[in-house]
Amino acid sequence: MSRRRRRKKPIIPRKIMLINADHPSEVRVAALADGILDELYIERADGGRITGNIYKASVTNVDKALQAAFVDIGFGKNGFLHASDVIPPNGGYQGILKKPRIRRPPGSQGRKLNVEEMLRNGQEVLVQVAREGLGHKGPSLTTYISIPGRYLVLMPALGKVGVSKKIEDQALRRQLRERMKAFSVPKELGIIVRTVASTATDDEIRTDLNYLKRLWTDIRKQVRSTGPPALLYKESDLVTRALRETLTADTDLVVVDSEAAYAPVSYTHLRAHETV
Repeated sequence: MSRRRRRKKPIIPRKIMLINADHPSEVRVAALADGILDELYIERADGGRITGNIYKASVTNVDKALQAAFVDIGFGKNGFLHASDVIPPNGGYQGILKKPRIRRPPGSQGRKLNVEEMLRNGQEVLVQVAREGLGHKGPSLTTYISIPGRYLVLMPALGKVGVSKKIEDQALRRQLRERMKAFSVPKELGIIVRTVASTATDDEIRTDLNYLKRLWTDIRKQVRSTGPPALLYKESDLVTRALRETLTADTDLVVVDSEAAYAPVSYTHLRAHETV
């Protein structure tokens, strides 16, 4: 009596990232966990996305009723900058590049400033696009600059080293703060430690920090040498952002269907992973 040989079940990688970039008009990135779609990103390849971009801009109109300013970033539609998204001109890092000559009323010290107390027409500002514009509305802007790296996030307005709120373990938070002391982060360079940094090596974190420092130095040089409106920093494409935001050490497989999309991918991101 012959016994049937049991077929071995195929080993399916637990976490997979699929990058579909062979179509000229659209790029798709999917993250699967245990064969189930976990995250999906789709972006049209028309070059129109500006979220995350940083501009040297100028104020065209201050609206007291809206408590906001309309700002020319050279995009065609003026951006919308609400008072809550303006760093007050009280010293330290400034989103406002030239302090406005505005008389503040008595007793205004220490209270929340109105938009007309912080901005005036013609004012130069360093802004980042927080959200794309919809319809006839221009993009939403902020002067609170935030540039993510692989393990760290550059936030100059922070002025200190912080830890991502996603890390809830207090012992791990203290450990990461203590660990960052060894990297001598400049006081004027605010940094947030990302969740993925907890499994990164010191060399990986140091490389990321040096990259962000060079990037910020370059932006500041452009601020001094360029007149508004001017694009100073362009956010990465979808593939690069997905690798930065989604790829973790427990990702078992990354599949890329386009040689052009694979070429720019840093081996620092993928060296611990199998790629096809």
